[in-house]
Amino acid sequence: MKIVFVIDHFDSSNNGTSVTARRLAEQLEGKGHSVKILCADSEDKYGEKISAFRVPFFQNLIEQQGFRLAKVPDVSVYEDAFKGADLIHLYVPSLFCRKGAMVAQDMGIPCISSFHVMPQNVTYTLGLGTNKTANEFLYQLFYRSFYKNFDYIHCPTQMTANQL
Repeated sequence: MKIVFVIDHFDSSNNGTSVTARRLAEQLEGKGHSVKILCADSEDKYGEKISAFRVPFFQNLIEQQGFRLAKVPDVSVYEDAFKGADLIHLYVPSLFCRKGAMVAQDMGIPCISSFHVMPQNVTYTLGLGTNKTANEFLYQLFYRSFYKNFDYIHCPTQMTANQL
């Protein structure tokens, strides 16, 4: 199978999402699959280099979480990367991944996702701690803008799956 990962940040080991994606890519390749990665500023053997996106006022918080966001490239970048793909795996509910999902769906390529960005991590970083209203808002935002479009979503734990 030819599988394309669409993930904002892939080429480091400082956050769980990147580590999980790297391990999965290695395992899939070990089983004979072809893996291509679309991500921000990759110097990795897999990567299709996409510019990083800096978020005014929040960039330090994003970096504290060990994360990097990718700019949304032209549709042709997605189309070129997705040509001949059997499956597209989109990792987080970012603008970059949301656009990738739309392009893949327009091309008729099956998509799956994973739920690795916990709203509690975002609210804690913003100083809102365990604020239930803020967490529920983010869960709903993630679901309505991204996760509702997938039949298959990988979750790291059963608790996470239940929250979706």
